[in-house]
Amino acid sequence: MIAYEVVYVQVIFFFPGPTTPAPIGPPEAPARLDFSEVTANSVTLTWDSISDAAYYVVKYSSPDTQDVFSDIAFTNEWRAIGLNPEASYSFEVTAVNEHGNSEPSQIVTVVTLGVPG
Repeated sequence: MIAYEVVYVQVIFFFPGPTTPAPIGPPEAPARLDFSEVTANSVTLTWDSISDAAYYVVKYSSPDTQDVFSDIAFTNEWRAIGLNPEASYSFEVTAVNEHGNSEPSQIVTVVTLGVPG
């Protein structure tokens, strides 16, 4: 007599639900650029964080000197130092990822304080 063994195999497939695709373009422009902690030679900038930004480029200039500067920030807060007292500076921020640069944020203008004396 031949004996047979019956084996049942249950295979379960897992299909994840819909996911949000990775962005395929440059990030959106940083919003709500604002400043605080203004002194005679520094100012702190903050803006809304952009989730797909790898970093930010902060660009600033002074109409008093015609100089244009830029720096990189890896968070949504950045402090400008070495500014001239009683000088006007205009700031804007651009978000950057592997697909390119965003449009610039709105421009904010700050006047540094005078030197106490």
